[in-house]
Amino acid sequence: MRCATPPSPLQTEHDYRRRARRIRAIWRGNPFQAQRALVRLAAEQSQRHPRWDWSRSAILGHRTAAARDFADLVACRLVGGALPWTSRQFLLRQAARRRIGRFEANLIIAAVQHHLPAAPPAAPRPVQPRRRLFVPMALIALLAAEAALLSGVWHHLFS
Repeated sequence: MRCATPPSPLQTEHDYRRRARRIRAIWRGNPFQAQRALVRLAAEQSQRHPRWDWSRSAILGHRTAAARDFADLVACRLVGGALPWTSRQFLLRQAARRRIGRFEANLIIAAVQHHLPAAPPAAPRPVQPRRRLFVPMALIALLAAEAALLSGVWHHLFS
């Protein structure tokens, strides 16, 4: 059982390049934001199309085609790198139907979880530009000069 027919590598590469060009066009004047958006796109692409080939897996090694199919089924059931409890129960029932022991099924589940790419990191907080201190300092200097001038005028008039 497969998740879905994966898109051809040519189609995925074309889509990736198209989206990368669009990001570069949108953030043309801001290379920092462009880089962040491209990193998110690359992480999303890696998450969506893992390059793990179960048929050549050293972990599955000499195991049967049923074990490899079970590994594909496990990869389909993962949600962001984690496996919900109900999905684990479903997978263990599927493994029993395929005559895969419970221990070996748990081993395959752990191997698939370990070898799939990690979920992309949480989006970092937006970087706020630091306020420049010279504007408030200039304002303070101006107010101090005004206060000195007023003090001098007050002293001259009322002394």
